[in-house]
Amino acid sequence: MSGEKIDLIKKLNSFEAHELLQELRSRQKKAKSSESIQDVDSATIAKVLKGKQKVIYEVDNRQDIFLVSNPKILANADCVVSLFRARDVIDNGDDTSTLTTQNFGTQNNLCNTERFRDQLTGAFCSGFLVAPDIIATAGHCVNSSNVTNIRFVFGFRMLDATTPQTVIDNNEIYQGINVIDRRETAGGADWALVRLDRAVTNHTIAELRRTGIIQDNQAVHVIGHPSGLPIKFADGSKVRDNTPNEFFVANLDTYGGNSGSPVFNSDTLQVEGILVRGEADFVRANGCNISLVCPSTGCRGEDCTRTTEFSTLVPEGGPEVILLNTTISSTLPAKDSIKEYVIKGIESGKKLIINLVGSEEDQDFDLYVKFGSPAKVDEWDYRGYTSTSNEEIVIDPTKQGDYYITVHSFAGKGNFNLKAQD
Repeated sequence: MSGEKIDLIKKLNSFEAHELLQELRSRQKKAKSSESIQDVDSATIAKVLKGKQKVIYEVDNRQDIFLVSNPKILANADCVVSLFRARDVIDNGDDTSTLTTQNFGTQNNLCNTERFRDQLTGAFCSGFLVAPDIIATAGHCVNSSNVTNIRFVFGFRMLDATTPQTVIDNNEIYQGINVIDRRETAGGADWALVRLDRAVTNHTIAELRRTGIIQDNQAVHVIGHPSGLPIKFADGSKVRDNTPNEFFVANLDTYGGNSGSPVFNSDTLQVEGILVRGEADFVRANGCNISLVCPSTGCRGEDCTRTTEFSTLVPEGGPEVILLNTTISSTLPAKDSIKEYVIKGIESGKKLIINLVGSEEDQDFDLYVKFGSPAKVDEWDYRGYTSTSNEEIVIDPTKQGDYYITVHSFAGKGNFNLKAQD
């Protein structure tokens, strides 16, 4: 390296990381550059900046799931889905479908030094399973007008360093049926709960924080599809700002496409939030793009909507097992919230009577029952749906097996009693 080049590197190293980052941003916006380094090319600045950040902050901890051996992290990853548009999931006619993807580096004009530039990209958001047939994601990823045109895909991943899994079994691909509820507030809560077309039976259901808040400086990790890539795991992050009511801020290694990803507490492994917004992904340097390098305290960080913003709408731990001839008391906290139950081991040829009794005049709770799998508002064998909260379903004769019950708030909130008797 020439003496001139060495002097140039020393000069750049005298700047703080956030100052070099600001210089690259200014150039991207064609704003005024720092006079002292205006003659230095962007690629050299970017190289020095990345070096400084790697030493100080270990920037970009993303890794492919096939490299992860920790069984607890793999269990976390099992609940994560990629979101694809329906037109980008092509049925092969043999019970599999092919995901439409593009080369990540080519699509984003990435510099040769960028990680994962030779991998494929295709997902537009991430999500995670919070109940047998409910996906949580960011509110800006899905709404009532596009939900039925979105496919929620398990298994978009790298099998090894060079082999992407883009042919997916159709039983790992789910369609959105309706949006249970959502919020999309600028600078605030950003979440959505989506009902799937059928229950998921072979993947982990994420455990949510339902009360309280995450601790200051708590270590967190994220699992999702950054830039629409095959699933990635990234740790080494902490909560930076815990003061907002609806979200917290963390220094996560995330990119577009990670929106909707679960953010896990690295100690309890509960989901603490949904990744919803943060820094821009890339900056331009000499004709190609590089990842936005950001010091742990020098950028705004990534906003994560707290799970407590929506957890009351998610049934806990799958259907609750109830016994015959026993009254169950519970609460529906809001319109469109549900409670799920199951009666196990019913004998065939019997008579089963299920009664729902509400506690308030302005409630309108409905009752849905299905044999063999969870009952849903749009998938049931029996239902009671009068304009009150007092419903009765009589099944005569019964089949041998399990009956699933769902109580749904069509309107109102409050307490109810449920009893199944023979």
